[in-house]
Amino acid sequence: MITLAGLLLFAASAQAAPPARVCQPFPGVGCWFVPDGVTGDPPLLFYIRGHHPKYGAAVPEAQSLASSQQAFEQSELGPIAEATGHALLVTYKSAIPATPARVREFAKLTGFKFSKLVVAAHSGA
Repeated sequence: MITLAGLLLFAASAQAAPPARVCQPFPGVGCWFVPDGVTGDPPLLFYIRGHHPKYGAAVPEAQSLASSQQAFEQSELGPIAEATGHALLVTYKSAIPATPARVREFAKLTGFKFSKLVVAAHSGA
């Protein structure tokens, strides 16, 4: 039997949970994230992943989504993008540069035009 106190506790804990953030696959590059409510021409944060704990700089392409999502989560990039209003593109390995062609490809995928490009990297990138 569920008590009223139990339901209230469950409701309070569900409301306190942070929003689900999913970094979507971007084949050959890594993953991307655009916070809810972002419109117009947001800035783009292009985050180049540093060395992977297991693979170093040689992350296999079969691990591209897992690697970029790991960087997204461990570096807390979702909350940063939400706080600053940036669209976010995360690479799965450090050898993937932020080229104009890649930014255009990302713009086509998401439907956004970006007001500026910010490139950030972690160790080894």
